[in-house]
Amino acid sequence: RTDALLRRFAGLQLYLRLGAGALPAELRGLETDPAARAPGEHLLRLASYDDVERILAQCRAAGCAFDEIEVRKADLEDVFVQVMNGAEVIEGLA
Repeated sequence: RTDALLRRFAGLQLYLRLGAGALPAELRGLETDPAARAPGEHLLRLASYDDVERILAQCRAAGCAFDEIEVRKADLEDVFVQVMNGAEVIEGLA
């Protein structure tokens, strides 16, 4: 069951800490629990590793500068937070 939950919800996440600029509005829907993060920190759900390139390009085009970038695998706590916040399943992960 735990494995199924981890697969159903964002199995991959992209952590960004921005030194300058703001996360583009079109990426805000991918954020997980933004209220729990410090200013400039964002954790985005990914459908695949291929999303990383597109997201970074969108951020650069919006004038963002990165202090830190990390690709993570979602853990059970992340899945719990997403479920409690009513997160949608990312297409392709179900």
